[in-house]
Amino acid sequence: MKKIKIAIIDDGLCADKLSTPVMAYAVVDGSVVGDAGQNEIQESSHGTFCAKIIEKYCPSSVEFVSIRVLKETGLGVLDDLVTALKWCLDRDISIINLSNGISWFEDIRPLYDVCHALTKSGVRIVAAQNNRRTGTYPADFPFVIGVESTDALYAPSLMQSNVYTKSDHKILYKDKDKITQVCNSYACAFATAQFAAIALGAKKTFSSHTTLNCRLSDNAVQWLDNRIEVDAYIRRAEACACQLPFEKQYDVVIDRKGSFGDLENKLDNIRSVIGFVTLPDGFKNTCEQNGILYWDDNYDFGKKKRRTYDVPVIYIKTSDTPRDLEEIQDLDRAFRKEQYVPAVVSDIKDACFYGFIYASAGQMTKKLFAAERYLQPDIVFIVSQTGGIKLKYDIAVEKKENTYVLSYEGKTERTENLFSALKRILSA
Repeated sequence: MKKIKIAIIDDGLCADKLSTPVMAYAVVDGSVVGDAGQNEIQESSHGTFCAKIIEKYCPSSVEFVSIRVLKETGLGVLDDLVTALKWCLDRDISIINLSNGISWFEDIRPLYDVCHALTKSGVRIVAAQNNRRTGTYPADFPFVIGVESTDALYAPSLMQSNVYTKSDHKILYKDKDKITQVCNSYACAFATAQFAAIALGAKKTFSSHTTLNCRLSDNAVQWLDNRIEVDAYIRRAEACACQLPFEKQYDVVIDRKGSFGDLENKLDNIRSVIGFVTLPDGFKNTCEQNGILYWDDNYDFGKKKRRTYDVPVIYIKTSDTPRDLEEIQDLDRAFRKEQYVPAVVSDIKDACFYGFIYASAGQMTKKLFAAERYLQPDIVFIVSQTGGIKLKYDIAVEKKENTYVLSYEGKTERTENLFSALKRILSA
């Protein structure tokens, strides 16, 4: 019987609790080696649950290649993920099941390159979206099949996924039946099983609980034997170049509708494209075919409006220089290390290069409320270079030379360490 190899890049598999053969590896000091801690992996591990779902729907037809990159905390580092993916090249692996990723624009080039290489070599990557409904890579790369739980149909992600399917599956855990929780990881595992069945020749897969997005990329459609009709219409938009010193190429921002022909004539000079207007997958495919990174920043947050915030809002007036934006990025990361979940919304166009949500003047209120609704942060930063933000905030910050002036509750203070000052005020 034909078998295929499925790589599960996760926190390891408990081989004793699986009926499918497991080859166990781990990333250690930048290299993929045999997993010395394999015998310590528990049946409750996230990777094992994913494997149980896959083998339930595709029994006796697959072999698992486990590559452990996540710690017991469920966290890992990007370098280890890239190392694991590179290792999968030329290993006779058919499908990669991936339930982790990143959301930072400046970090994704190495991930993009290796995922693109894998796709070109015939390896298919099935990746889960972030459960917080934020943009996630590699799930949102045009040549990766992004997956969300069916519930996402009622609470849409910031970027459209390729597959929406069920994540609550009955598996055997500690010799008893258990229903897995609703989350994108287990929907991804189910999708992996179904795509594996297609690769093995199945004529009918998935179920009535599944929606296949007709806007799959060309690569995904070809893999599905062209069973899905694709909308390849390319909307026309005017492009303006943000001249950044990256390998003598440009990162292009498409921010309004208009002429589009000039951009197609300059593909060799484009490093990446960021879309602030809706651009269908046909354009993303053009980017992918020319090795151009595509980042969709056109968030559709719906029409829900609110008048008050449930979390602290900090307004920061600063410049649009890379140095000042990097300082805001460092501030964001410092709060994350303290277990905060911040959201940064800015009217500075280049802010998208630093992982922030860009909002034009007319969109600021809408995107602020939407960021709170979808990202569920416990602190919100409004970053502006123009001032004049007519929104209610709890703390105002303005950078003057090398110090920050903070205004709150009728008080004013200066500081050189913005993070420490904000943390103290918020903890009071």
